[in-house]
Amino acid sequence: MTEHKFTDNEIIRALGCCGNNDNINFCSICPYYLQGKDNDFCQEDLHRASLDLINRQKANLQEVITLNSKLEAELVEQRSELKILKDSNINLQELYQNEKEKVAKAKQKVIDIAKALKTAKSEAIKEFADKVIGLIYEADDINTVSEWQILNLVKEMTEGK
Repeated sequence: MTEHKFTDNEIIRALGCCGNNDNINFCSICPYYLQGKDNDFCQEDLHRASLDLINRQKANLQEVITLNSKLEAELVEQRSELKILKDSNINLQELYQNEKEKVAKAKQKVIDIAKALKTAKSEAIKEFADKVIGLIYEADDINTVSEWQILNLVKEMTEGK
């Protein structure tokens, strides 16, 4: 017959039964007794099983402590990376806002230059028309202006006086 392998819970229950040795009736519900262990030797078996249970749980606890330490270190590293990412995001948002403002200013400059060009063009046309009208009034025959007078006027207005 193969020996029964007691579970951790069975070992704990058996320890509870032996802890109440003031009343022999506890043996009747002990997992060791129920498996047919001899009452004279069951405590030796229980002690070995208890020591094995304690050692396994101690090893498991050490694994948990080691894993916990690794996870804590990883968490610290991830928090640091998260802070860097948050700071980078804030910097990117600031850069984006600055560039957006620069684009808006550049657009406004283009609009202002276009308006200034339109105004300058209108003033130049008006000045040209005024000078042509002045030439017409100065003309000798029948209020005509010659081609060379208009060309000279254009030259004078574009190259300066």
